[in-house]
Amino acid sequence: MDRHRHIAIVAKKGRTCAYLVQVKSGMLKLTKHATRDIAADWREADYQYERALDKLIEMGKRKGITDKAQAALDRLLRNGKEPIQRMLFG
Repeated sequence: MDRHRHIAIVAKKGRTCAYLVQVKSGMLKLTKHATRDIAADWREADYQYERALDKLIEMGKRKGITDKAQAALDRLLRNGKEPIQRMLFG
């Protein structure tokens, strides 16, 4: 969650960057960020992982979603487990 209470979910994390699924320009998109920027601009939310994922899927249906963001959410659903996000904020 950022300081404006926007939610995002980490779809993929590498050593120096991470990909977030978030609302950007009115629709859900997959965006790339330096891990240090995520730690500075975002914080862990009290949302349960499943609730956040469901909320983003619903937002995508209402607002629209890019193919890359949809594929990322589908992967998270298929994997059925929370991605390692705590390492970004530790």
